[in-house]
Amino acid sequence: MTALGLKAQIEFQSQMVGFLLARRYRHCIISSAFYRVLFKSGNQGIKVGAKEVKEFFPVSDFVPTLESLDTLSREAMNDVTIGMHTVDDLVKQGELYSAFERLQETYFLGEFEPSVMMYEQAQEAGDAGTLARPPRAAAPR
Repeated sequence: MTALGLKAQIEFQSQMVGFLLARRYRHCIISSAFYRVLFKSGNQGIKVGAKEVKEFFPVSDFVPTLESLDTLSREAMNDVTIGMHTVDDLVKQGELYSAFERLQETYFLGEFEPSVMMYEQAQEAGDAGTLARPPRAAAPR
């Protein structure tokens, strides 16, 4: 591979890792698909950003590959979707503080996911004040 090809490969890998760390999971999946088409070599290991990705996993033998970035992105997207369904269910059950906590967790994991970004504005406006307040203790009598 030429120097220009290696440079392009390294830049592409660093961009994919950047997308993953920035929680832009859909961007990471799309870029990994392009990477597979552009660089058809058998070596699918990630050279750039491997150290940063390894920091998230205490497993000592974890080797970041193109497939692992793709899998991590897909799993995070699924977790966000499930988290938002849980928030809706908790709001319907009237457990607003639990819904608020779950919404915070889900937002941190995937603030750029459509299910989080498109959370109904009416719910945000109506529930935001309620969700932001912790439950009150019963007043002593």
